[in-house]
Amino acid sequence: MWNRVKTNLKSVLSRTAGGVQQGWSSLFKAKSWQDVDWDTLEETLLLADVGTDAAEKLLDAVKAYKGDIGTGIRAHLIQHTTTVMKPFEGALHPSPVVLFVGVNGSGKTTTLGKLAALWGHQGHRVHIIAGDTFRAGATEQLSLWAKDFSMTTGQGDPASVVYKGLMAAQENNDDVVLIDTAGRLPNQVGLMDQMKKLYGVIQKLRPEQSCQGVLTLDATVGQHALVQIENFQKCVPVTGLIMNKMDGTAKGGILIQACHRYGLPIYGLGVGESVSDFRPFVASDYADALWSTPEGA
Repeated sequence: MWNRVKTNLKSVLSRTAGGVQQGWSSLFKAKSWQDVDWDTLEETLLLADVGTDAAEKLLDAVKAYKGDIGTGIRAHLIQHTTTVMKPFEGALHPSPVVLFVGVNGSGKTTTLGKLAALWGHQGHRVHIIAGDTFRAGATEQLSLWAKDFSMTTGQGDPASVVYKGLMAAQENNDDVVLIDTAGRLPNQVGLMDQMKKLYGVIQKLRPEQSCQGVLTLDATVGQHALVQIENFQKCVPVTGLIMNKMDGTAKGGILIQACHRYGLPIYGLGVGESVSDFRPFVASDYADALWSTPEGA
């Protein structure tokens, strides 16, 4: 299903690419290396949320380039960014348990629905657990995705709902269990502790099976995404990231900073609401779109 995705990543990252145009212009206008405005280029990278350390390394890579000044610099930077990001191309395969965590509005429920549709299409028996027991709309939203799957819902303690759902999935011989959770901020201690309790239920009932912990992030929050990664990792084993709303941000460089700091794989990018608006993360596509020229070449 994802192979049919035709979304142009350059258009998705156009806001970020537009933000770096001033920096690129200084390079394309320069007639020699001595004319390059390195301060402006560094500021441009920081405005795209690449991060200080990563920006310095990217600048060093450009400065080390010995070819002709101009579009060759872009090609060199794309190659360097691809090399840096290639190890973080993550593949999220159908797993016995996939737990989705993140803050409010980060796209957990929508992402879960997209993956349920994909893996169901591939022939897997999918069971959905509506662990967000505090937002009635979450269950209704999942019900639309879950028409072809078994689903466990409930009210009150999310850990109890997850327990009931895991038992039901075992009885149904469902081979993939997707667990939605309520959105919570990292500073909400009670809710973060509740997440630990919920994960404890999974460990108790499925000790022999690995649980994929997927952290969904909203690209528009920029630097705060790093705070979320830091804190959610303290509650559950986060095995990878899904970055949503990439089409609505000028901070697309945040992925570079996140990988540089935490070393987590990127499972994919969410760029819309439909099933097909999800694409696996490909480092070369990301680098090419991120460092588009002002002319869009």
